[in-house]
Amino acid sequence: MTNETKIYIKGQRRYWRLLIGGLVCAFIFFLMSLCLGNYHTTPADVLYALTHPESDPQTYTIITLSRLPRLLAAVFVGAALSVAGLTYQ
Repeated sequence: MTNETKIYIKGQRRYWRLLIGGLVCAFIFFLMSLCLGNYHTTPADVLYALTHPESDPQTYTIITLSRLPRLLAAVFVGAALSVAGLTYQ
């Protein structure tokens, strides 16, 4: 194996580590932003409310009608801004 191949493989490993780490961080921030607000919830409450909406209708309503649309809008606006910046370059 040549030195160039070793450098390439090392770069590929670094790329995948950074990609997976970034996705994990994005998921954690996504989940935490669903928990923050005037009505405090834990991540377990959020996941349980999304999977069992009839168990706690108040938490389900707050998450699905207030926090989740706001968060999805922020994600889509961020994606649109990144595409706009890419095309502008």
